[in-house]
Amino acid sequence: MRNPGVQFTAKPNLFEGRGYIQVDLLYRGYLLQSKQLAVLIIPVAGAEIPESLRPPQTASITFTTIDLLTHEKLALLPERFLTVDVQIDTRDGSTDLRFLDRTQGNQELVSYSTNLQSGLGNASARVRQKLHSMAATKEGYQFKTQGDMKLLNTWLPQLADAGRYLYRSLLPENKGRTLGEDSGEKLRAALKPDSVIQVNPINPILGLGKTTIPWALLYERKVMTSKEVHVCEEFLNHDIDCTDCPFKDNYKVVCPHAFWGYRYAIEQLPAWTSGELSQTPSLVWQIANNQPLYINFNVWRDFRFWKNHLPKIEQLGYVKMLVAEEIMELENIWATYSSDLDIVYFYCHGGIDEIENLPYLQLSDDKISSNFLEACEVNWQHRPLVLLNGCATGDYGPESYISLIDDFRSAGASGVIGTECPVPELFAELYAITLLKRVFRGEPLGQAMLTVRREMLQQNLNPLGLVYSLYAPYEIALARALAHN
Repeated sequence: MRNPGVQFTAKPNLFEGRGYIQVDLLYRGYLLQSKQLAVLIIPVAGAEIPESLRPPQTASITFTTIDLLTHEKLALLPERFLTVDVQIDTRDGSTDLRFLDRTQGNQELVSYSTNLQSGLGNASARVRQKLHSMAATKEGYQFKTQGDMKLLNTWLPQLADAGRYLYRSLLPENKGRTLGEDSGEKLRAALKPDSVIQVNPINPILGLGKTTIPWALLYERKVMTSKEVHVCEEFLNHDIDCTDCPFKDNYKVVCPHAFWGYRYAIEQLPAWTSGELSQTPSLVWQIANNQPLYINFNVWRDFRFWKNHLPKIEQLGYVKMLVAEEIMELENIWATYSSDLDIVYFYCHGGIDEIENLPYLQLSDDKISSNFLEACEVNWQHRPLVLLNGCATGDYGPESYISLIDDFRSAGASGVIGTECPVPELFAELYAITLLKRVFRGEPLGQAMLTVRREMLQQNLNPLGLVYSLYAPYEIALARALAHN
């Protein structure tokens, strides 16, 4: 039986001119498709439409997971209670953020526009700068994987202060009629610890390129700027909701549990547009690995710990390591094992070329660029996970590699793990081993990243787990677990 479609009446708040309608298709809270309609509003019915204003209606798909629209695949979809849809407005280049909340029923919690080129962009840059300083200076965690309360008290209040500005930039007070007087309290009340937040990132429109927001660094408690501000001494003894914590409402106390990265699991799905549909691979939740697991390990050979890193990975499970120190070795591996690779791991430099302003990954002898990836004509059959562990480099973060994600996706990658700033090699090596240990057991990647982030904080008093971001579905996992006990 054919679906007759959905009919509704729209009442414009314009008398004439061009208006815009955003249409979202969700199933159990999972956003499947977004479309924007541009509609000409005429003053009276039957009015003549001049040629300069034709066509009177246009539509464009701004996000889609169209391959999921079968009864069988819909039945397997995970449920979501909060979706953050982020798009660039084609009219003025501003950024639209829409928070779609289902915790209190199927309602839109809030929808408004903000200008990424001003307050939000500056707030994001400030958070990453603080994160970089904490990670890459000797006064921070550059040479330490094990921290202490003194280090936390030096850095976490600064990070919370920057993260609070970012939170308020995303959810500012009195931001339009939909938000009203709310400054994020309604959103916080709607979210529960361990919630999975689906983020649909910004599409590259009008030549503005891709932009990312460090979601894990959002700090959702109020915090004072004062020399007396310190990290809660009780956070290790309380759950994520800080039940019965005496400092819960003290804004001179920084609570690590108020960072989104410790409270929630955040998935950032690929930004797919209608122009890409013919070549876009489907979303996958399972890496179709066999045993052994094939890992292509691409490295900058002057790193100190990589030769110790390899046997540690091999001890985690039944794996075959295919190591490339130079570009020719990488090309040979990709040509020979393109239908076998399960994980493509870059343990190397990365950044943006100063002359051409294009992103790259740096192996021992040369750079890997977008053109290089296209020319390789890779077709990864097992939909491998790409892990970008950007170590010891001064120019590395989402803006460095975000456009490469499309290239990896076109090559067949199921998802990408990246970092918000450069990571000290000492921590990068430890984080990767700790994460892969869980992934090899068959844990969903989103859950594994959240657990490792919390473990690093609680056991090592080290907050650098906040650096890593997931550009893939939360549920993605190996089809066959292979970890040694």
